[in-house]
Amino acid sequence: MDAHRYYNERSTSRRSLKDGDGVRNTHNFIKASLIDDYIPRAAHILDLGCGQGGDLLKYKHVAPRSYRGIDISHVAIEAAARRIAQINLRFRVRLECFDFSTRDWWKSTPNKVDAVSCQFAIQYAFASEENAAHVIACIERVLRPGGVFLGTVPVHDIPSYGQVIVRLPDDARPCVEYSAQKSDIVALCAQVDLQLVMWESFKEYHERTRTSKTKLCTLMRAVTSPNPSNAVFVFKKKHK
Repeated sequence: MDAHRYYNERSTSRRSLKDGDGVRNTHNFIKASLIDDYIPRAAHILDLGCGQGGDLLKYKHVAPRSYRGIDISHVAIEAAARRIAQINLRFRVRLECFDFSTRDWWKSTPNKVDAVSCQFAIQYAFASEENAAHVIACIERVLRPGGVFLGTVPVHDIPSYGQVIVRLPDDARPCVEYSAQKSDIVALCAQVDLQLVMWESFKEYHERTRTSKTKLCTLMRAVTSPNPSNAVFVFKKKHK
């Protein structure tokens, strides 16, 4: 099934660290480290594919000035709104429901943002080269000079834009996503002056950060090896 139907029918139950399996905890640690390392304090953040708001506490840690979350699933957005109501967030929050891979959402972003985060979602824009180029161009338009585009992405062993059937943890239902290879993401970003800062596999990034962030690693129980088929990335918008 496509992502729209899949996530609208997905359970919205919340999990704590003690509920998660080891791999999930490690993946959450990787995202938390990435956000902490590359999103500046007091930033304006745009979160593409925000889902149920599972990363909100990670963003809260960097004390942003504002947060805008976009997701294709109205069920996920409703769950994110409920989560926000239970968290003491000291920044402005805006949630929207639409497909970020096809809409000109940059037009409804009057002020530039400091960071665009896309956690396990950029691959859905790779249904076609046109969609992928559109999303990357929108990201460049909303970023201030020096702003960052960062995220996590599954790496499949087929060329970009190829369809992949995946099953997420604890869910036997198949979901359609698309292959997004490093070379094509880098090339599309280069076309709009987004420079590659960092691209590493989950294994490489986890090995490096667990030694520099031992306290966070212990707190998040991130002791299990991550899925090596995933990658972290960071791009930076050039100063004109």
